[in-house]
Amino acid sequence: MLLLESENVQPPPEIETPGSVPRARATYWAEFYDRLVQFESRILATMIELSAKLTGDEKKMVEETNIQPLRDLIADFARRRDAWRKAAQ
Repeated sequence: MLLLESENVQPPPEIETPGSVPRARATYWAEFYDRLVQFESRILATMIELSAKLTGDEKKMVEETNIQPLRDLIADFARRRDAWRKAAQ
């Protein structure tokens, strides 16, 4: 028996795929990723606002090390959300 089954723990999304779950479960994951997109987007907006006060080199460093990676993460979450939304239809 898998640990996940024995402890009645919800598996992470890597184990569940959009085509392998009931519509209600797909809706759950779509909503989950939507909340992540919203949350991370607020953090990104704050980073951009705060970085506007930095010098050119500092701003470039923050863009490369923080802002762009967060943009990439948000884009990944949005792709996952969209896949789950499609599965929930």
